Amino acid sequence: MSSATIDSKVLMGALERARRASSARSTLPVLTCVRLRSAQKGATLEVQATNLEIFLSLTVPATVEGPFDALVPAKDLHEGIQALPVGEVRLEPVDAAPKGSKEPALMFRASSGPTSMTFKAYGPKDFPPMTTINAEGKERPKPIMLPVDVLRAGLERVIPSAATHDVRPVLQCVCFTFK
Repeated sequence: MSSATIDSKVLMGALERARRASSARSTLPVLTCVRLRSAQKGATLEVQATNLEIFLSLTVPATVEGPFDALVPAKDLHEGIQALPVGEVRLEPVDAAPKGSKEPALMFRASSGPTSMTFKAYGPKDFPPMTTINAEGKERPKPIMLPVDVLRAGLERVIPSAATHDVRPVLQCVCFTFK
C-alpha cells in the first residue's frame, strides 16, 4: 500500500513553509493545495505548493512504503496535522469511490496513534508543473546553491531599493545575474 510515515514536527515545518506558497483563495482549487508526492519506496517525501508566481518544492525525510501523489488543501491539512498527537504521522491516499463509479473519489488520510483525519484530495494531473524551460525555449541550467547567509546579506542590501507600490510591478523585483 502507498503511504509515508513522517515525524509530525518535520511535517508541520514543511506545511508551514508550503502554505506561504499556496493561494489562500483561488478560483483554481489546486492552487490552495499542497502536493504530497513520493515517486518510489524510500526515505523522502516531496511537499510542493504554488500560487503561479512562486513555486516551492521541499524534500523531507520520511519512511515511504510506496509511491503516491495527491493534492490536499493546504489550510485543512495544516490545521489537521496540528490537531493530531505529536509523534509519527502516517499519510496515505484513500480511494473513496462509490461502488460502480468510473471516477475515483480521492481522499487523503493522516493518522497518529488512535487519531485519524480524512481530507478531500485532488489528483495530481491538474497541478501546475514547475517550469523547466526558459523564455527562449532552452533548458534551464542546473540550480545554483548559495549559503543562506550570503543570499540574505545580498538581499538585505538590495531590497530597500525595490519599489513598494504596484504601479509598475517589475520595479518590485530583484534581478539575479550569475556569472
